[in-house]
Amino acid sequence: MTERVTLSQIAKQCGANKSTVSRVLNNRCDASFSVQPQLRDKILRVARQMRYRPNLHAQTLARRQTRLIAVPRLVPSGDSEHVPGIYDAVTSHLVPYFREHGFEVCSTYYDPQHDKTLLPPWGVDGLVVMHRSPSHLIDELEEAAMPYVCVNCPTGPAGHSIQVDDTGGAELALGHLLALGHRRIAYRRFRTHLPPLHSSMIARHDSYLQFLSDHGLKPVKPHDGPWDEPELYLRKIIKAGATAVLAYDHVEAIRLLKASQKAAVRFPQDLSLVCFNDEFPCSMVMPSLTSVALPTAEMGKHAAQILIEQLNGQLTGESPLEYVLPETLVVRQSTVSCTM
Repeated sequence: MTERVTLSQIAKQCGANKSTVSRVLNNRCDASFSVQPQLRDKILRVARQMRYRPNLHAQTLARRQTRLIAVPRLVPSGDSEHVPGIYDAVTSHLVPYFREHGFEVCSTYYDPQHDKTLLPPWGVDGLVVMHRSPSHLIDELEEAAMPYVCVNCPTGPAGHSIQVDDTGGAELALGHLLALGHRRIAYRRFRTHLPPLHSSMIARHDSYLQFLSDHGLKPVKPHDGPWDEPELYLRKIIKAGATAVLAYDHVEAIRLLKASQKAAVRFPQDLSLVCFNDEFPCSMVMPSLTSVALPTAEMGKHAAQILIEQLNGQLTGESPLEYVLPETLVVRQSTVSCTM
């Protein structure tokens, strides 16, 4: 086991005293105790280079805080076609930022249909909520005065949130197809017969309809209604004259690719394909997928910043913050000029 790096070792490397290093690494510098920016940057840099990890047990005893942040996750569905989504990417950016500021992150699992709380059975200082949750679970957090931030999902009246601009993302994708000469553009909806489970299911579909209307184009059926299996869906939109399709997410796009051989459809020769969520394996399938990328790095960083500011008492009394972050288009092999 690697020996734990101590504050004294970092102080020696930086030519500073131990108490100064402790204050910098624990984000406890204020008007009564300031540190020169150059020294602060050096301490943080050396701590990263030495792979310093705070002793959370000691900090908990000293501060009466757990220094733990919970990230509730949905119980895995057991879907054999499950692939990583944006929440895995957001979490990968959350964890380093929290650790840099002396916090540890723990994942918990819950079933929104059965579980009555988002809070784990052990103590935590705050939560990052990344899945749509029943309102009574969010209400519980507010009633308990538990600091939390929601990422890409609804929040409570007092909650801070990080959202993405799905309307802007849809316009980028559809504008790209329009520039390639496509006029018959289909939409592949989310794989469920249930009412919308997430705001993006409505926002992306509505943006598709609005964009086509603004450009004098008509939607290709089926774009709503009952969800068809991928092979049947492809046969229907080809028969309807579609030359391109915008998929709700990367999972739906991959399902269309998988069904293309049975449906006798070639991507991108017969259909250009764009999807939301530029996540694995969009860049590795054939053809590689043109995708709308969500800003997962910024989502994770902003969420961690907001929660840390709450825990430090910097957002007391302020109106809830809401960041709406732009999406970007990553063009790959699955979109080509329309030849029809």
